[in-house]
Amino acid sequence: MEISRHSSSRDLGAAFRETKIFGGIVLAGLLLFISDPLLARDEENDAPVVRVCGQVSRPGEFEWREPIRVIEWIALAGGPMPAAAMGRVRVYRDGKWIELNLTDERVLLEETAKPGDCIEVPRKSVIGR
Repeated sequence: MEISRHSSSRDLGAAFRETKIFGGIVLAGLLLFISDPLLARDEENDAPVVRVCGQVSRPGEFEWREPIRVIEWIALAGGPMPAAAMGRVRVYRDGKWIELNLTDERVLLEETAKPGDCIEVPRKSVIGR
């Protein structure tokens, strides 16, 4: 399986690092960087992509080729950072947010991403959740 990282005219990593976080919920600006949240596509070759942002080492867009687990997309983005709240990972799909507890082994092993998904790994709160 070959999955490639795509550069974008927008620096998504910097944009998401600058986004204000309040109570684990991204406030303004998140959808500004998703041209079509229902099916995001790579501008270079019109292939569907999955975006990974937040508390990962290398946030960005990755070309979707086949179903793989959400945790594998996070790994492709360099893996979670120490401040990542893996129990509150959110996926934007079909116009709504889905919260996933990736500390639950069943969810970790079963939940796959779909073309156009945006995966957000939030920062732990002050109490460490």
